[in-house]
Amino acid sequence: MFLSSAIWLTLSLSGLEGGLRLKAHHITAIAKESWNNMTLDEQKLAVAPGVAELMEMREIKSLAKCNVSLSAFGNVNKTLENLEHQIQALHAHTSTEIVLLAVRSNVDHYNPPHAIISSPCMSEFFDLAV
Repeated sequence: MFLSSAIWLTLSLSGLEGGLRLKAHHITAIAKESWNNMTLDEQKLAVAPGVAELMEMREIKSLAKCNVSLSAFGNVNKTLENLEHQIQALHAHTSTEIVLLAVRSNVDHYNPPHAIISSPCMSEFFDLAV
């Protein structure tokens, strides 16, 4: 937080003076020197507003309602494709019968229910059981 505010302050002051803009390595060197000359209490005071803002943003994110976006929808579909491939490979190698049901956890989510069945035998089992 201190470095960010030091960069913004230096850039705004150099723009007001009409001089040449400083390069990033010059600005960070100035900020480092300033930071090293501060006492521990001054350092804590300098970063306190930024830390408070970060903690507030963290709290907002933790309490925000999540919604599966289109990118996550694609992620779910790709993951299910990978799982289906691995389930088929496991069944081929070990003859393990597997059924995987994936349903959305919320009505607002886009992904439809998805069933992965390792063999027709399992499909027949569910047809007879139901």
